[in-house]
Amino acid sequence: GFNLSFANSKKLFEAAEALSSKDFISPAISLIILSAEEASKSIVFLYKFENPKNDFNIDIYQLFTYHDYKLGLLKDIYEAFVKSTLQFLKYMTNDMRSSLGEIEEFDKFNKIFNKKIIRRYI
Repeated sequence: GFNLSFANSKKLFEAAEALSSKDFISPAISLIILSAEEASKSIVFLYKFENPKNDFNIDIYQLFTYHDYKLGLLKDIYEAFVKSTLQFLKYMTNDMRSSLGEIEEFDKFNKIFNKKIIRRYI
C-alpha cells in the first residue's frame, strides 16, 4: 500500500509540475491536492506497517473515498510534524544558549522565537 500510494503521489506531483510549467495553474493545483492526499495515505500505510500493534483511529473506507477525510489527515500529519520540529528547535536553542552563554544576537533570536513561534504553536 505504501509503495503504490507513494508512487501515485509522485506521479501526480510530476504531472502538476508539468502543467504548471505550461501555465495550466488550476489543473496543476488540483493535481497537487490529489498528490498530497496520496502522500497522506502512504504515510498512514507506513505508520501502520511500522506499528502494527498500535491501533489508531483511521477509517480505511473514508481514507479511500472522501477527499475531506484525506485532507483532514494531511492537516493532522502536518501539524504533528510542525509541532515536533518546533519542539526540537526549542530544545536545540535552549541547549545552544546554555552552551554559548549570553550572545546578544542569539538572545534576540531566542526571545523572538519563543515569543512569536513557540508559544503560538506548541
